[in-house]
Amino acid sequence: MQIHSLSKILIMPLVLAAIAIVYYAETAGNRDFSIWVLVPGILFAALMVLSPQIDFWYRKRNPGLLDKAVVRWLERYHLFYNQLNDLDKKIFRDRLNIYLFGREFKSVGSEVRDVPDDIQGIIASIPIMLTLNRDDYLMGDYDRIYIYKHAFPSPVFQFLHTFELNREDGMIILSLEHLLAGMVNKEYYNVGVHVFAMAYLEVFEPEILPSEEEINDQIIETCMGIPYSTILATSGYNKIDNRAALITCFFTNPKNMMENYPDLYEVLSRLFYKISP
Repeated sequence: MQIHSLSKILIMPLVLAAIAIVYYAETAGNRDFSIWVLVPGILFAALMVLSPQIDFWYRKRNPGLLDKAVVRWLERYHLFYNQLNDLDKKIFRDRLNIYLFGREFKSVGSEVRDVPDDIQGIIASIPIMLTLNRDDYLMGDYDRIYIYKHAFPSPVFQFLHTFELNREDGMIILSLEHLLAGMVNKEYYNVGVHVFAMAYLEVFEPEILPSEEEINDQIIETCMGIPYSTILATSGYNKIDNRAALITCFFTNPKNMMENYPDLYEVLSRLFYKISP
């Protein structure tokens, strides 16, 4: 049996203890004894406050089984996942399950809604892929992922764009339409990998990666196999972080990168868990 909430299990004995104390005090006619109800009461309040941390602590040690629909999607579409050995695939799935438990996913538009489990799994597979050789696979404090159906404006960028990294609020924002296109077809630029790569650069600040000035637009265009202007049009921005674009190339078009820029391919292979072309 898979336990989904350890805190709820711990709360039940406290509730029963409080009921027993009150019952004994009333039936025995000893009202002074009822003061002991404060003990389970205080513990109950503490558990309610700490329940997210307790449940996450438990989930990290007992990841459970990943949703079958997400596993099927990984096996069918995820290039990186399918080149892993069996042990690393299990680590990937376990980390993915923990990530899903520890992060908030919301669909935004005319109203805020929950994101379907399979879409959550598709999105969460990206940070797990980027951090498979790191301990912090939760990507620091980026704990909220907001999804729009299509390209969207925002208070910071008041024009249509397809991804956004909000550093102050720890938010990653994506257009679902563009995300899914890039996840299943490498002819489309993968905005999901790009924005999580931006978060990766923010959190880990890798020194071995070439600087922004060393990665020109032509490198990105050659690695991706699509015009740089198309990448910009897909993003909605006039300028993007080429370091994040280079990381996106590595994970979505490793063969192009290895054939055209083998030195860059080796640098990124040292930085990330190596992906086979």
